[in-house]
Amino acid sequence: MTFFDLLCIGIALCFVGYAVRRARHAVRSGRTAGFILNPCFYLSGYGFLYLLLGTLISEAGQEMYGFGFSDETRWLSNGLALFYFVIFFAAYVASEDRMLVFRQKIPIKSLAFVRLIGIACFLIAGAILVIHGPTLLGMSSDRNAVYAYFVDNIFYNWRYGTLINFLILVFICECLAAGPDVNPLRIAFLIFLPVLAIELMLGGRAALLKIFLSVFVVSCLKKEQLYLRYLLYSFVVLAGIGLIQRFDIASMDLGQTTLSALGELILTRTTTDLVIENGLSGSGLAYSASTALSLLPGVVNNFLFPDSVNYIDVVARNAERAYGLGGNLVSEAYYYGGLPFALLSPWLVAACMYMLNGARFTRRLPGFIFVLFVILGLQNMMRTSFYDQFPTYLYLVWSYFLFVTLLDSNSTVFRTGGRRPAHRPPPAPAGAA
Repeated sequence: MTFFDLLCIGIALCFVGYAVRRARHAVRSGRTAGFILNPCFYLSGYGFLYLLLGTLISEAGQEMYGFGFSDETRWLSNGLALFYFVIFFAAYVASEDRMLVFRQKIPIKSLAFVRLIGIACFLIAGAILVIHGPTLLGMSSDRNAVYAYFVDNIFYNWRYGTLINFLILVFICECLAAGPDVNPLRIAFLIFLPVLAIELMLGGRAALLKIFLSVFVVSCLKKEQLYLRYLLYSFVVLAGIGLIQRFDIASMDLGQTTLSALGELILTRTTTDLVIENGLSGSGLAYSASTALSLLPGVVNNFLFPDSVNYIDVVARNAERAYGLGGNLVSEAYYYGGLPFALLSPWLVAACMYMLNGARFTRRLPGFIFVLFVILGLQNMMRTSFYDQFPTYLYLVWSYFLFVTLLDSNSTVFRTGGRRPAHRPPPAPAGAA
């Protein structure tokens, strides 16, 4: 074990210890809502998984996948990954878990529209399950084949990503509009049932994570408790799904299977080595313009930049892999701006999350939906890109969710206040961290 590995392990232990201590303080001080809605917490958490942990297991995993890189490349990519995580961790330490008092029942003027859209989305998800479910189930043993079928026949044809976003919106609004005794898990099960079945057959984890995380946040708000252990259980379930899917009973090699199950972390981290080793680069100016246009419908971007190629596709072609690599925030910055922008980028990303955490507009329903969708999307940003993903959530709120943004611009979800009143003590820590 090298000095760098020991350094990463030491920093990892510091982060875990700090996060646990801060969670306990949030429960004691009545800042549960501020803790779970702090984007810096999720930014540093995903940085811990994809950058720090991914770096620790990357070399062994890369050998398994057949990748080889020079010592210079490994040194630079490892250093950048650690640098990014330290900046994200520092932003979390510097941020504050705001004192937000959650309104247990919120009048939502757009609720009728939300429910109508929810019924339509549920029927569409059910149709996908009926039409494509048998094929997905029959192909479930071959992950490559089932993924290719999903992309070719479901993801784009049925606007699957948009469908899930709408279902999450329906879940959020139904829970916020209900009384304090509502069970968010029951509402989630009813709304997401067809999607859960599709994802289990598909073997996907990204959509499941978004669903689990939305249920976690809303449940914590409604019950005024911090169910971090249940969030941990969700991560264990998702990891278990990956382990079961990849277990080769013929070889019974648990170590190899575990590395394969962690392939998302390994391959995501490996993209940085690929970009540096092969000198991959793109136009930072064109990417900046494309990022600004992410606030507009996608057709505008496609019209102005018809020949643009995302860096993820370039990396995948260079590695001769059809899928699975993705990217990460380090790879994105280095590809479009070289080492100077790679050193600047984590400060910009951390500053965005820090300012979003302190923004006042997030106390009203449209702002709350925006910050929650940013939190739900941070995992995808961490393993793909930030600068073209973050603006799309502004576009989401001002386009697909426009009826909520306009009708409920004054619907207050939180009010700020001091410490929790003495006659209303913090809840028992049965489900707390």
